[in-house]
Amino acid sequence: MGKSVWKDLFREIKRTFGRFIAIFAIVAIGVAFFAGVTASSNDMKNSTDNYYDDYNMSDLRLLSSIGFNEDDIKAIRAVDGVKGVYPAYSQDAVIRKDSIETAVHIMSVPDNTDRNNENYINQLRIKEGRLPENSGECVVRYEDTKDNFSIGDTIKLSSGTQDDINDSLKDSEYTVVGTVYTPYYVSYDLGTTNVGSGRINYLMYITEDEFMSDYFNEVFATVDGAKELDTYGTEYKDLVKETADRIDNISQSRINVRKDDIQDVYEDSVNEAKEAAKAAIYDHVVESLTEQYSNYFVGMDVSAIIEPYIQPAYEKALADYDFSSIETQAKEDFESKYGDSDDWKWYELTRQEQYSFKDYESSADRMKAIATVFPIFFIVVSALVCLTTMTRMVAEERGLIGTYKALGYSKKVIAFKYIAYALIASVTGGIAGCIIGLKLFPLVIYNSWNIIYQLPPIVYDSHIFLSIIAITTMVLVTVIAALFSCYSELEEVPSELMRPKAPKSGKKILLEHITFIWKHMSFTMKVTMRNLFLYKKRFLMTVVGIAGCTALMTAGFGIKNSIECLIHNQYGELIHYDSVATFTDGITQEDMDTLESDMSADVHIDDFLLNCGYSDDVKSSEDTQTAEYVIVDDKNAFKDYVTLRTRRKHNDVALGDSGVVITEKLSKDLGVKKGDKITVTSSAGKQTEAVVSGITEMYVNHYVYISTEYYNELFGNVPDNNRVLIKINGDVSETESYMGDEYLTRDYIKGVSFLNANVTRFENMIQSLDLVTWVLIISAGLLAFVVLYNLTNVNISERRREIATIKVLGFFDPEVGMYVYRENIFLTLIGGVFGLLLGRLLHIYIMLTVEMDAIMFGYAIKPTTYIYSYLITLIFSVVVNLAMYGKLKKLPMVESLKSVE
Repeated sequence: MGKSVWKDLFREIKRTFGRFIAIFAIVAIGVAFFAGVTASSNDMKNSTDNYYDDYNMSDLRLLSSIGFNEDDIKAIRAVDGVKGVYPAYSQDAVIRKDSIETAVHIMSVPDNTDRNNENYINQLRIKEGRLPENSGECVVRYEDTKDNFSIGDTIKLSSGTQDDINDSLKDSEYTVVGTVYTPYYVSYDLGTTNVGSGRINYLMYITEDEFMSDYFNEVFATVDGAKELDTYGTEYKDLVKETADRIDNISQSRINVRKDDIQDVYEDSVNEAKEAAKAAIYDHVVESLTEQYSNYFVGMDVSAIIEPYIQPAYEKALADYDFSSIETQAKEDFESKYGDSDDWKWYELTRQEQYSFKDYESSADRMKAIATVFPIFFIVVSALVCLTTMTRMVAEERGLIGTYKALGYSKKVIAFKYIAYALIASVTGGIAGCIIGLKLFPLVIYNSWNIIYQLPPIVYDSHIFLSIIAITTMVLVTVIAALFSCYSELEEVPSELMRPKAPKSGKKILLEHITFIWKHMSFTMKVTMRNLFLYKKRFLMTVVGIAGCTALMTAGFGIKNSIECLIHNQYGELIHYDSVATFTDGITQEDMDTLESDMSADVHIDDFLLNCGYSDDVKSSEDTQTAEYVIVDDKNAFKDYVTLRTRRKHNDVALGDSGVVITEKLSKDLGVKKGDKITVTSSAGKQTEAVVSGITEMYVNHYVYISTEYYNELFGNVPDNNRVLIKINGDVSETESYMGDEYLTRDYIKGVSFLNANVTRFENMIQSLDLVTWVLIISAGLLAFVVLYNLTNVNISERRREIATIKVLGFFDPEVGMYVYRENIFLTLIGGVFGLLLGRLLHIYIMLTVEMDAIMFGYAIKPTTYIYSYLITLIFSVVVNLAMYGKLKKLPMVESLKSVE
């Protein structure tokens, strides 16, 4: 291959450097977005996987109905596959922070906190200070979302119940000596409790010897070989499950041993109580006889007199005494402490069953779902623009191609120049895109999610295969475009190639046939309309490019709208209560009456409604889901607490006595519609078929609403009320502590939950997705800028002779600019409209793709989203036009005088 071809290649790059950079930029943006967004999910998971390994996070959490003793721990350590074991103490308590009582979860720190100690599981990552070493010292998990404790602060604890905190802890006051992070709780949601406000706000660690318990509350274990596997992979899950099954196999034998041990203690306590009772009876008999005879023998020692009567009286008293009451009391004490021994069980929970782990995994999977749509759409738009650019470049150099052919160069050598041009631009752009995209996008997305998670700096995964795919895709598109364009030109003879192509034949466009419009248009406007519809390929490619960018921005804004819509609709328009208090199984009618009386007089409660609710399976022929059943007695009163309506037209959905109303997401998951039958479950576990009489709008959780009349028809009874829906008067967050203190301390209240916890969760999610959304929008905006710049550059290059001619005819520079820009503006306006429609479809697809279990995102897009997306596209169009104005001014008028021969 001659040096002249190489020289010409590099001269062409230099001469058309703007075009070269445009292809480079389009490929770089497309590859950066494709590779970066696609890689973000893996990088999120890889970062946590490394974090969990580095800080020895537990693979299994073991719970027991009766706790664990030292023999249980030894048995667990001996199980095949178990590597490290840490038996831990834990307890929930109440603290006062900023004059508000909140719940804190207290956990133990092992004595040996050496990072290399395999039994130091769920190791604490110190942010500031040190770990507790002495009595009365603690560390707290750092919270940057709330007013945090500082080193030196004193935390005063109370039990939150009738019990004294010192019955379970040595101290009630602890000094903060450090702030920490923990891999076990990377989410800000710390769970619920039955003390305080019902929601855990703080996490606190103290030394093991501070706990007064006779047994361990939970056991954390690691599995041998698990660290070498991906924690989100199937191999890891299978390995941990095998070990969990082996632990489960020893659980019943250990429970039986504990039963025998506790039974012995129980029998000993009964015997001790009986012996104590016997001694008390003997003392009472002696005291009674002494008192009786002393009345007759005043001043005398009667001990010798009563001696013969003591034993008979004692035996008679023993025979009359009911010793079964001692056994009954001992049994009650035993059951209150341990429960029914037949229900004793060990629970082996994997990471997948831990909320914090699963919540983060869901967030990473949502990014993966977004990555299945956005990047592909992005790269398609980039590829189309590259195709247009390369096609136009080859068309411009027809004369040079003809000269090469006339000089005897082969088709391969001639084609090499254009293929190499495309190859160099796309390969360098692809490499730059990968370098930038694989570092920037995952970092921004990872840090965005860290608004609601607590994780160390990102640890990038290897993405060699992804990089090869991304770069190869764009390289193939540009090279194939160049090859295809060359092929059609190289088939012509040199004499034809060295003559410019005849311009397209002018013909009437549709608008010209509409006479009353056409005749009122100016000359320049008529020229613009003819040019727009004469060059259909350019028209199509520009509209598609702009539409794609507008669609990406619309979908980006729309994602945020959908989550905002979820919060507003669910907790603003559909659910009108603020809190739910659930009852224990043993609640009496007297307790219920007391509760109603107290709530009616409580100034903090605006209104309340007793009803029955429970969770259980609901089935169809296609699927089984877990739903919350709500049994409605007073339908009119219930309307003030929950609005049942259709999503589209907001028509009321009536809850009748001949069917159940289910939520929209549940109907989709079950594959049923109004009039179909589903299998419902009673509060006692009985199952039967029910008719779906209505489908209601609801975004969070699956619900099945049943009237008491229809429930009685289905199951032959009506369940007792087991909860109360509460409307709080005033600020809910300020009332949480009061509600916990006032009602959670009652024996018949199992728990109090507040709906604003869900609102906070979704608000944090919106905050995280804000940055992700802006990444999408800015990237789409950059692509729009490059697309418009490139297509405008191609347009001017195509029409150099035409533009030079109108300059010769006396058009001023602004008029020349508008001659070209008018077309760009029209194409932008048209492409923007199509982009909004396409963006709407893309948004719906994305929201359906990223939906989680029991959560339905809204599909509505705010009008402002369409306005912003359209305006941003127009702004980029104006900026491009201004950037190209200098090129139009410098275009020499002598171009129009050059001979085409």
